[in-house]
Amino acid sequence: MATDRSSISIRSHVKGVRISAPPLKKILAFILEQEKKTGELSILFVNDEEISRLNEIYRKKKGPTDVLSFPCDIQGSPVPVLGDIVVSIPTAREQAERRGCSFTHEVAFLLIHGALHLIGYDHHRSSDRRKMFLKQEIYFQQYLGGKHED
Repeated sequence: MATDRSSISIRSHVKGVRISAPPLKKILAFILEQEKKTGELSILFVNDEEISRLNEIYRKKKGPTDVLSFPCDIQGSPVPVLGDIVVSIPTAREQAERRGCSFTHEVAFLLIHGALHLIGYDHHRSSDRRKMFLKQEIYFQQYLGGKHED
């Protein structure tokens, strides 16, 4: 359902980092299909400086974070625009090392988290947090196998 009317674009602002887009697009399309959502979304990979700047502007928090989501709802658009996900490559690498998982798995987990935000999940309240974190763990296990360690 989602794959035939969804568009996923991936760009990187980080020099010297090669990221294989097809598996990442596949997991995002899988989530959209499972959630019965369609639309356009974009992924941008950045360094810590760039994500720190965005984090301060949009969340009023200093320093880098791993992933930011920017939901978008353009009324009257022929195709829904879900929004943008921004991932910090250096932070994702650090987290992968700390958790003992592959960089690819960490990036996939961050994209799952970001995609869930774009389609309406949140984790500010404990009840919402449980729902969202359970959902992201289920998608991680279904799609990638194994458990993501926090």
